[in-house]
Amino acid sequence: WLLAVEERLSPQVLSALEEDSQLSRLLACRSLSTLLKLIGPSLHPDALNNIYPEVLKRLDDSSEQVRGVALRALGLWLASLGKDYNSQLYSQHLEVLFQQLLLHLDDPDSRVQDTVLEVLKTGSGVHPALLKQEVEAMRDKQRTPVYCDKLLQHIHSLRQDTV
Repeated sequence: WLLAVEERLSPQVLSALEEDSQLSRLLACRSLSTLLKLIGPSLHPDALNNIYPEVLKRLDDSSEQVRGVALRALGLWLASLGKDYNSQLYSQHLEVLFQQLLLHLDDPDSRVQDTVLEVLKTGSGVHPALLKQEVEAMRDKQRTPVYCDKLLQHIHSLRQDTV
């Protein structure tokens, strides 16, 4: 039932992310977060791949509140990637997402950096090798490598757990 609602609701919610009204954008991000919490793991990979590019755009929103909710929605998106999501097949999608999130890992606001770090830690469970590669490529371009180093340590600890 909820999957049928998602098919009809998603296009409208995604278009609301582009509204001039800050409240509309905020509510759209919250709606997507709720949708991902409820049925994210049940969504078809193509449906999931239609969501993240629109939410990514909100990371550059003029509203700090919208940016924060968008970041949390991306964390939920990553957490929704289940066994049907082939991380090798969809690696280009993950690469774009990781690259954009890594740009925001260098945000002047430490709260944003902390949130991005947590989102990327969630992503490390999806495709750790790709994320490690992207972090290493971006590390020296950041104002400070501290957050990249924390993320690399986290990825390394995942590998230790699986040995």
